Amino acid sequence: MSRYWLASTSLAVALLFDVTTAEAGVECSPPTVVIVLDKSSSMITGSIDDVAKWDVARQAINGVLATYEADARFGLMTFPSPNKCGAGKMVIAPAQGRAAAIADALVAPPPTAGNWTPIAESLEALADSNAFEGATGGKYAILITDGWQWCSPYDPDARFAGDAAVTALNAQGVATFIIGFGESVDTLAMTSMALIAGTAHLDCNVNAELPSDDNLCYEQVNSGGDLAEVLDRLIVEVAGTEICDGRDNDCNGQIDEDLVRACASACGAGSESCTDGQWVACTAQAPAFEGCDGLDNDCNGAIDEGCPCDADEDPVSCGISPRGTCELGLQACTSQGILSGCQGDVGPQLEVCDGLDNDCDGSTDEYDVSIIGSTINPPLCDEGYVCQAGTCQEGSATLPDDKEYFESGNVGGCACNANGVGAGGLAALLILWLAPCLVLCRRRR
Repeated sequence: MSRYWLASTSLAVALLFDVTTAEAGVECSPPTVVIVLDKSSSMITGSIDDVAKWDVARQAINGVLATYEADARFGLMTFPSPNKCGAGKMVIAPAQGRAAAIADALVAPPPTAGNWTPIAESLEALADSNAFEGATGGKYAILITDGWQWCSPYDPDARFAGDAAVTALNAQGVATFIIGFGESVDTLAMTSMALIAGTAHLDCNVNAELPSDDNLCYEQVNSGGDLAEVLDRLIVEVAGTEICDGRDNDCNGQIDEDLVRACASACGAGSESCTDGQWVACTAQAPAFEGCDGLDNDCNGAIDEGCPCDADEDPVSCGISPRGTCELGLQACTSQGILSGCQGDVGPQLEVCDGLDNDCDGSTDEYDVSIIGSTINPPLCDEGYVCQAGTCQEGSATLPDDKEYFESGNVGGCACNANGVGAGGLAALLILWLAPCLVLCRRRR
């Protein structure tokens, strides 16, 4: 999904058109945005710049919503609910002017122990709710979490369970933005959800394993300022962006204005515009009857086939491209003195996960929406998988050694063990239990 960030002032400019909208009788359709906020115990026991993550997050959310509360229908879901590993609950139903209500709902912090991180279950609950019922503008969910998909006991097989939940939201026309908050998030799982949601950054690193890696596919923030900036940009994008649906999404008194997207035919690429909620008038050249004019009129890779020629002439190259898996063919003059069609050429195909450049665009196994003929390239891999080294894999790294990794405190989203022992107490018990081994053994890394 292309990410063209708009300037914050665009919303202010849009507000100038409110009177025009009312006078013209054009229905304004603001987007519906549900913030899905992690309320696990690590959000209060963990900190950023010596401030609890929960307080950092709510200050950023309150500031952004106070600015844009009139420009979108905002709602709030927190998870878990009511505690431990219960699926998220809609705390504030989406509506315009919800900044104060959401701020009040964020005053109570999570408990210091016992709340886990049911990300998938909460997104599923959102998909099953009526939060977006009756929404006439765009529909969006913004997930903010500091941890891994985690319930007690931890189930490594549920690591990518969020993929199915995002798919369910996709089916309802809800675009889900993924925000990793702090340095303890599960980068592989976050990347997978962003790719499935279609909100991943263009040309991002699908193989990233750590939140500190460059060019992440999802939004990674490590401070209150970063979170506020990302929320600002996301909300400006969704609240100030017109979509092709026959409605005034950006509330400027116009419908489907200035919407253009790429299209293609057998003859090449072009663009089409949105009219009355429909994409029409593709400018790509349409195939025509082949004429004897030295041109490939029907765009099949051969020139003047069926036209008179000299049988003594050598065959000539023909085809679309010699790049990637595409190959040029030969076009010969038959004994009847007419040019044949192109023989032996291989044209562009839909991109698949095989380590090859199937669509012959110079890139290999790229995650895009290229068009071959009239067919849009589908995702390269099934839900929960990413294309790596020519194969669809469930992530590019194995899970860390559970005991060592999670004892180290690297993972957010929980603050106690199944028996309610706090992180500090658990660490002390582990030291006592593991002391003999620490003396005799060198721990694996």
